[in-house]
Amino acid sequence: MIFSAGQTLYKYQLISQLGQGNFGQVWLAKDITLDKIVAIKMLLSASLDPALLDEAKNGCRYNHPNLVKIHYADILTLENQVVTIIAQDYHSEGSVIGRLNSENFLPIRDALKYSREILCGLEHLHEKEFLHNDIKPSNILISEANTAILADYGISLAYNPKDGAKTSSFYRIHCAPETHRENHIHPQSDIYQVGCTLYRLVNGIGSIKDDFYRLKDINLFNQHKEKGKIPNKNGYTQFIPTQLKKFINKAVDFNPTQRFQSALEMRRAIERLNFLGDWTIGNDGLPVGRSGDYRFTYEIEIRPKMKFSLITWKEHLYTNRRTKVGAYTQCNLNKTQLGVLQKEVINKVINGSL
Repeated sequence: MIFSAGQTLYKYQLISQLGQGNFGQVWLAKDITLDKIVAIKMLLSASLDPALLDEAKNGCRYNHPNLVKIHYADILTLENQVVTIIAQDYHSEGSVIGRLNSENFLPIRDALKYSREILCGLEHLHEKEFLHNDIKPSNILISEANTAILADYGISLAYNPKDGAKTSSFYRIHCAPETHRENHIHPQSDIYQVGCTLYRLVNGIGSIKDDFYRLKDINLFNQHKEKGKIPNKNGYTQFIPTQLKKFINKAVDFNPTQRFQSALEMRRAIERLNFLGDWTIGNDGLPVGRSGDYRFTYEIEIRPKMKFSLITWKEHLYTNRRTKVGAYTQCNLNKTQLGVLQKEVINKVINGSL
């Protein structure tokens, strides 16, 4: 079915398309009755299926600042096709994917902030004995106040705290080993998905997904998960400190009993990760550190006979005064020495000690 800007569906006037997937389309629209801008998801089906309203029922039930709010839902028949309309809050900043830098990752402090906020919403869902079951970057919206909001209850479901729940629908890239093996989910399955999401946000959004396409076999992909090979524990970038690696590795452990046992436990663990600085990629494609009132960069020069120089710069954000960091500006380094010094600069900035 083709929708177009200006078209009116029930009480919604379509403005522009925001996205599209196998489920249907998402549009920016105006609620004519309330004179309010909303996002509406339109699910297309060949016949009437009341189950398609479950997403709206679930999203309408919960009121939390880190969970998207569903306002209205209805089922229409248009051109002999059934359209389920679900209206929810519109967040103009889009998903967290829009915050990625040119290398498709987030600085660790931003990624941890958004993860902590998502875990607050997840705590609320789990307290209500409800599992999200579809936590991934595209389902994390960013509010105008720069707050993370967990969206999309399309495959969410209630669970029994003692036994968990059974599901036949899950996102294969992020599903926990016990989910693809037994169709079984529980709070630790959501924890695994948060861990996969964080892994991808700090290492590059293609992480894990690239493994899925590289292996070209879902059974082989699942076997790697079962053995703890995916996510790749050796796939962290140089900008990820050891403490954060351990945190993520715990969240994505193939054994559910070794993960964080609740969203609350994982959130409290995030709050103990006190990094004073981090790194991103600048407009010139080079690493840029930030810590306190300073911006850090470094240059690598190739010298004759395979020797290298590392020049580290420190720039005050408000005065723009730029100086060399003498202790971390060295010449005639071999490749190993260069790597050691470069890593030390990165860690010093993250720890706020440079």
